[in-house]
Amino acid sequence: MLAEGNNCYYCRIKNVEKVGFMKEKFSRIAMGDISEVSDPSSVKDLYISSTGRIWDFYESEPFFIFDGIVIGLYLKGVASVKINGRRYEIKPYSVLLLPPNELLEVESGSSDADRKSLIASTDVIFEYPTPIDTGILSLARRMPVARVSEKQMSRLMDTFDLLEKKYSVIDNSYRDEVCKALFYALLLEIIDLLKKEVGRFTGPALKQEKLVDDFFALLSKWYKKERTVTFYAGKMNRTPKYLSTAIKKMTGRSILEWINETVIIEIKMQLKTTDQTVAGISENLNFPDPSSFIQFFKLHTGLTPLQYRKQQ
Repeated sequence: MLAEGNNCYYCRIKNVEKVGFMKEKFSRIAMGDISEVSDPSSVKDLYISSTGRIWDFYESEPFFIFDGIVIGLYLKGVASVKINGRRYEIKPYSVLLLPPNELLEVESGSSDADRKSLIASTDVIFEYPTPIDTGILSLARRMPVARVSEKQMSRLMDTFDLLEKKYSVIDNSYRDEVCKALFYALLLEIIDLLKKEVGRFTGPALKQEKLVDDFFALLSKWYKKERTVTFYAGKMNRTPKYLSTAIKKMTGRSILEWINETVIIEIKMQLKTTDQTVAGISENLNFPDPSSFIQFFKLHTGLTPLQYRKQQ
């Protein structure tokens, strides 16, 4: 399932309409905003789509970083995705559980796909009691895609169908609470399946995958402040040479490439979606001065920050 990395770009949904997605390439998808933007009657911080419109959008603009939880239940059709540079083949009776801030590329998807999808903000996840806590994020990073049996998928769909039915009832005073409770039930079922699946895998390959996962978790937390291999290697108790070699082997890209790309995309996002000055963005991202910030951006894009902002 492992594959060479590929160029990943972040996107953000600017506007969503009931009849389809109106899109503009930004640097992120703010998952917690989708339900509010797409439909005033949506449950806050929880968006459900049984029509596949979410995935139609993903496959037309296939490079993302998410800041929420995504669940996909695949009933029919196939797809190929890369998550943090690793390829996963999605087949019928597959479950996708994507944690926040993952680099994802949708490579392909068949036209006969039948899939159900849900999106929730991390705020929803942290509202739940144990065993739903940050452990689910670690579990999802280790195994974001899992195959299940037809019987297991049928049980998941029973819960999904009930959630979908209650989601459509907009005159219930407790609609939000009912829907979030059913989403919690569905998540518990998926976690149970993933834990059993993860328990079947041991050995060096799993350790290597965890190393990559740990690096990306650190990168998503520290990229605004730290941009050296030495920093990340120190955090992971590895030598810079060992970590660099392992990440390159597993993802096809070096640590510096991942760091620089992440920072460049963040700069693009701030240039496109905020009124921050170049000096302000430079300070936000911990550059020593605006001049070095401008040089860094131009080296990787061929444009100055102001030139990039003007062309948008």
